[in-house]
Amino acid sequence: YFNGVNKDLIILDTDTLDVYSETTKESNFYSLKKKLLPGDIILTYNTQNIVSDLITTISESNYSHSLVYLGNGLIIESTLGEYDGVHINSINKYLEGKHNIEILRLKDQSIVPVFIKNLESFLGLKYSKFQLIIFALYFLLKKVGINIKSNIDVEENQMVCFELVAEALTKSGIYIPSDKAISKSFQERSDIFDKVILLNTSR
Repeated sequence: YFNGVNKDLIILDTDTLDVYSETTKESNFYSLKKKLLPGDIILTYNTQNIVSDLITTISESNYSHSLVYLGNGLIIESTLGEYDGVHINSINKYLEGKHNIEILRLKDQSIVPVFIKNLESFLGLKYSKFQLIIFALYFLLKKVGINIKSNIDVEENQMVCFELVAEALTKSGIYIPSDKAISKSFQERSDIFDKVILLNTSR
C-alpha cells in the first residue's frame, strides 16, 4: 500500500527465515541502504516508465532492470541515456518511491569480492541497443512458437543490464546464460540466492 507518504516493506530474515512487514515513512526510506550488503543483486521495475512496462510485458517478468550494490550507497549497472553503458552510480534514484524492488543475496558470500571485481571489469562498455532489440524479438517470437538465437551478431563489447550481472556471475563460477537473461533467471535460482527484501509501491 502506498499513499504518497508510506510504503509497505516486506523483509525475509535469512537467518530465521521469518517474514515480517513494516511500514516506513518517506523520510526513513533511505534506511534501506543500511540493510544492503555489497554484492546484493537489485531487481527493479519503474512503475512510471513505459519502457519498463514494455520489458516486463515482453519478457513476462516482474522486473525490467538489474543492478548490483557495491557498498557506500553505490551501485553498478548498464543503462541507456546519460551514461549509455556500464557505470557506477548512486542508489538514491531507486529509493524515491517510483520503483518496485527485489533484492537477492548470494548464499555464498565468499564469492562477493570476485563477483564485484568481475562486474567492475566491464566498466566503460556501451549499452547494447541491438541486444535489446534481439531480446524483444526473441520473446515475442517465442510466444508464437518460433525460436531464434537471442545473441545474433551482438557486439561483445556491449551489454544490457541483465547480461552484465549474468556475465559477472558466470566469470565468478556461477553459470547463468547471459544472452537471454531476465529477472526470472536470478529469481528462480534459490540454490544460489536468498530473497532478502521486497518493496512494492503503487503507481
